[in-house]
Amino acid sequence: MRLLRPRDGTLGRTRCTSRCRCVQAVLRIERIMANIEPSSASRGVPQAGQFVERSVAIAELERFSCRGWDRSGAKDTRTAWAHGIGKTQLAVEFARRHHRRFSLMFWLDGQSRGTLRSSIASFPSRIPPGHILETSRLYASDSGANTDAVVEAVMAWLAQPDNTAWLLIFDNVYQEYRAHGGDPDAYLVKRYLSGADHGSVLLTTRLGRLEHLGDSQQLGKVSKDQGQAIFESWYKKKYDTAESKRLHALLDGLPFAIARRARICRRAEYGWRRT
Repeated sequence: MRLLRPRDGTLGRTRCTSRCRCVQAVLRIERIMANIEPSSASRGVPQAGQFVERSVAIAELERFSCRGWDRSGAKDTRTAWAHGIGKTQLAVEFARRHHRRFSLMFWLDGQSRGTLRSSIASFPSRIPPGHILETSRLYASDSGANTDAVVEAVMAWLAQPDNTAWLLIFDNVYQEYRAHGGDPDAYLVKRYLSGADHGSVLLTTRLGRLEHLGDSQQLGKVSKDQGQAIFESWYKKKYDTAESKRLHALLDGLPFAIARRARICRRAEYGWRRT
């Protein structure tokens, strides 16, 4: 497993300052598969917003996900990411670039067990008729449907041996699961990986303990030029370059913090001196 983590090597902690080195990991359990060109595979994937190119970071993810695509049936397991570094945007950008390789992409809100299961329960309407029970496929229009039954039906569909070209993206898995006395909103990720030896999964999380599920890699902060580009994309006005360097140092190269400061400055008309 390759785990993306801050260069100080810490795992699973957060800091409530602009210099926080919160650790997150992005888990990608990938089955190398054939190039399929669906018409609506990426439906449901959120927009990346003001995405600033990070060629090294996206290339590292692509290096694992796109090498040797075949029908071998083997499962390749990987991990990625860190807090405040734009993990969700990178996942969205990856999905945007490579959606044609998958028959379907499913974006999951992984913040809690409830949001995850609600996301899964919305999938049946996108599954072709005849591949899943009609009662499950029409769940989205039936508020009285049995969520447990729908989730089980979706997991069974993902596990079908002739259904290998899907991608699941678990975004923001924040709650750590414990068998006894844990958070009721937490869940065991393995329960939602279908159990099949095929398919692809991309998972963003702050939980370093999930590294045991696959390879991991470290993701660094953005460079000064990238930080400036991020600020420009959100601020959309002229500014003093000396101030930009000072702000980049203050925010420690964290994309989320830079973008947030840019939005605040734009609304409040302060923060960077305009030229």
